[in-house]
Amino acid sequence: MSSSPTLGLDPQAGRVIAPDGKTVRGARTATNLAPHLVSAFDHAAQAITDAGGDYVLTVTLNQPSLYRACKAVPWAAVPAHTSSDTRGGRRATGIKVITAPAWVTFNGAAQVAQLRRTTTRAGRKNIEVV
Repeated sequence: MSSSPTLGLDPQAGRVIAPDGKTVRGARTATNLAPHLVSAFDHAAQAITDAGGDYVLTVTLNQPSLYRACKAVPWAAVPAHTSSDTRGGRRATGIKVITAPAWVTFNGAAQVAQLRRTTTRAGRKNIEVV
């Protein structure tokens, strides 16, 4: 392996870049393929924020400390903006956004958001909070 930044692990720097990709659901037409979004996240670099950029990170249980910190926000006291968007087979019904509290120590975190969405699969309604 080379020491230049590539997808994967740089053994000299201990650098890990995690690639991800998703096909945009519902975007395919009779004449065009659905776009495919590709991202790469460098677990240690500040390149995005140092360059003046912003990012959105979905917090899941693979980041347990960050997940607990976001869950600890008193969401019941945060007002929600409500709308309905049915793209991608889901209906987003409300979003709450606040300035990131001091205990959310993820590098560059400026805001924390909670999205409530409703999905219906096989006739069963499910409410997801992310």
